[in-house]
Amino acid sequence: MRSNMLQLREITGKILVVIVLAFQVSNSVSSQTLTAMPNTSMSDNSNGFYEYLPSGYNSGNQKYPLLLFLHDVGELGDGSAAQLSSVLTRGTAKQINDGTFPSSFTVGSKTFRYLVLIPQFSAWPTSKDIDDIINYAIDNYRIDTVRIYMTGISMGAGAMWEYAGESFNNARRISAMVPVSGANPPLVSKSQNMAAANLPVWATHNSMDGTVPVCYTQDFVNGINNEEPPGGSTAKMTIFTQRGHDAWADTYDLNFKEGGMNVYQWMLQFEKPVALPVSDLKFSARNSNGTAVLDWSSSSEINHLAYLVQRSSDGIRFETLASVPSRNNTELKRNYSYTDQTPVYGSNFYRLKMVSTTGSVSYSEVVKLNFQNGTKFTLYPGIVDNQINIKTNYNLEDANLRIIDMSGKTVLLKKLNGTGVLSVPVNLSSGMYSAVLIEKGKIIFKQSFLKR
Repeated sequence: MRSNMLQLREITGKILVVIVLAFQVSNSVSSQTLTAMPNTSMSDNSNGFYEYLPSGYNSGNQKYPLLLFLHDVGELGDGSAAQLSSVLTRGTAKQINDGTFPSSFTVGSKTFRYLVLIPQFSAWPTSKDIDDIINYAIDNYRIDTVRIYMTGISMGAGAMWEYAGESFNNARRISAMVPVSGANPPLVSKSQNMAAANLPVWATHNSMDGTVPVCYTQDFVNGINNEEPPGGSTAKMTIFTQRGHDAWADTYDLNFKEGGMNVYQWMLQFEKPVALPVSDLKFSARNSNGTAVLDWSSSSEINHLAYLVQRSSDGIRFETLASVPSRNNTELKRNYSYTDQTPVYGSNFYRLKMVSTTGSVSYSEVVKLNFQNGTKFTLYPGIVDNQINIKTNYNLEDANLRIIDMSGKTVLLKKLNGTGVLSVPVNLSSGMYSAVLIEKGKIIFKQSFLKR
């Protein structure tokens, strides 16, 4: 009898071991996993990374939101097994490694699970590096391409600012981003590109950061919102009243919320629009007696709000001359025209910025005209001490000169008349400003300058 009882216990024990092992195997298949990928290149500047696959990834064909986490300069390395783990010391990467990163996030009535990639860079990352990594992710993982998000700290956040600000197309690849203590100097052209793409940004910084000035974050966010993107401001910031460079401990704290959402939930609100409002656009420009006549037409307009006529003297930084309302589908073919009465001397680049009622944005091709007798404006110096000088061959008649700060506030307003060199004293605080000349309700000149 005793022998039979021992055999029963032994059999029962083996069965329990099998059940436990089976549960562990099943759980490892369905749960999220963090895996080191040393000596695996996603770009020329990254030879190793970590992949974090969400629960259920290996047992289905669902596509997932992509979150890229970009580390700081202290975690640079060669991507080898010996150096790769240094990227897990801070921010999102640390949360995942510690097991505190939630397996899912609920936004509204929807639940999402991130697929996270954490590359290790060997040198300060470039925009090409980030583009290569996004391409690698799309090619090698089941990514929901309308939900590509980025976050990072210091160097990584600076690389994000650089990437998204470098071009409209770059900014359009990202659905939203959260840069923390971003180490990248703000430029107006970068803010303009992010604003044009309606890129949602939630930037954070410590107010007494002795490593990267808090004004970097403030000027980027204010610069984006100063462009007044259609659909309202797309950038916001949180400035923590603390000393030191570490704003990431507070930013990634799951209990830190605004509007009831932490930063991971906030990003998931946004996805890239896939439909453009205008079809079969034809756009042309011609010189007519010293004026630029712009003509365009479309075969279809769906939920289209307006065409913004834009001009540039260098083909990079564009200013809006006028807004032409859309006719939508009120006609079989929609024909439009606009005349720029005061093209600048030399090269004039024109394009159309098309805005839908949902806030999505697209652009026409750029066309170029050259005017040897056009209006010429020059603002100097580029770095201003006490006054700016505007030199022009155009005879200003009661033009308004507005000096606008990075928050969009007019800090100086002055009437200008005449031609030649017009000097204007500027008693302003240090920072970036825009000088805008308006005559008869139209912007005829716009240029940014730095007040020392």
